[in-house]
Amino acid sequence: MPGSTAFHARTSRARLAEEVRLLAVVRHNVNVPVPAFETDEILDFVAYRLLPGRPLYRHDLLRLPHQVQNQFAAEVAAFLEQLHAIPTTDPVDLPPRPALNSASPWQERLEVLRAEMYPYLWADQHAYIEDLFAPVLDGRLDMAYTPVLIHNDLAPYHLLADPVTGTLTGVLDFGEAGWGDPAADYAALISSYGESFVNRVLATTPDAAPLLERARFRAAYVELEWALKGVRTADPSWYLVHLGRARDAQPFRAASVNTLALPPTGRGFLSPLPRGEEMHSSAAAPERAPRLRPQGRWRAGRPVRRRAARRDRPAWPACCRRSC
Repeated sequence: MPGSTAFHARTSRARLAEEVRLLAVVRHNVNVPVPAFETDEILDFVAYRLLPGRPLYRHDLLRLPHQVQNQFAAEVAAFLEQLHAIPTTDPVDLPPRPALNSASPWQERLEVLRAEMYPYLWADQHAYIEDLFAPVLDGRLDMAYTPVLIHNDLAPYHLLADPVTGTLTGVLDFGEAGWGDPAADYAALISSYGESFVNRVLATTPDAAPLLERARFRAAYVELEWALKGVRTADPSWYLVHLGRARDAQPFRAASVNTLALPPTGRGFLSPLPRGEEMHSSAAAPERAPRLRPQGRWRAGRPVRRRAARRDRPAWPACCRRSC
C-alpha cells in the first residue's frame, strides 16, 4: 500500500536521524572508532568512511592464541564500560524502550510462549522454558536495573578487530541502541561468543559480574523470541538465526564457565585422568573417573568383536546370506 510505504519511509528517516545524533555523542565518550555518518537529505542515505579491521567470528576467535583472545575481550570490556557510563544528561534523544525491570512483563511473555509456541514443542522443551522463567517469576533472579545506554546488537559482524593483535578496531550499527538493561549487551556476547568469552570480559571489569545471571536469561530468551517471530510470520529464516551461535551458556545459578582456569592439556571430556588428578574441586573427596574400556577384546591395537554362536543366529534365506 502506498500509504504504508510512505509511513515506513518516514519512520526509517526518523530512526536514521536518531542514530546520527547518538553516534555524535558516543564518538566523544568511547575510545573505539564508530561510524561518522555523512548524510544526504535529498537521496535519503548515509555514508561513512571504512573502519579498519574485520568481523571476528567465534570460530576464528577460538583459533587465536589465548593472549589474543584476552586482548580482544579486554577491548570489548573497555568499550562497554565507557558506553554504559555515558550520563543520561547527554543530549541523546531516543524513544523509550519497553520496561523489563520486573517479573510482570516476563510473565506476560511466558504466557505468549505457552499459547503460541507450546503446541509445536516437545515435553522436554516445555520443561526447559519453564525452568528458564522460574527464577524470574519467583523472585530469585532480580530483573531490576538502572537504565544505561546500550548497543543492544553486539553480534560478531558488528565488532571489527585486528585478527593478529586482537585489538577492537570498530563497532558498527547502533540502530538498536537505547536506554536499557546493561545485561542485554552481555547477553548478546553470550549468544555470539559464549559464556566462556564473557568470563574473559568480566575478568577485566569485575563490577559487571552481577549482570551475568540476567545476561544468561536474556541470551536464552532471545532465541525463543526469534522462534516466536518465525511462528507468527511463517518465515523459516527466524528458525535458523541461532545456527552457529555459541552453546556454552549455563542455567541459573550454575557454575561459571571460566576458560582462563582450564589447564591447557587438550584432553577431551571422555579421556581418563592420570592417577592423583581430581575432576572436581568440591570439599568432599571426588570419585575417580571410570576408565573407558572398549567392548570385546583388543589385539594389536585393533578391537576384535566376540561373535555370537552360530546356533544363536537367525536362519536367513540363502539369497540374504549371499547379498550380505
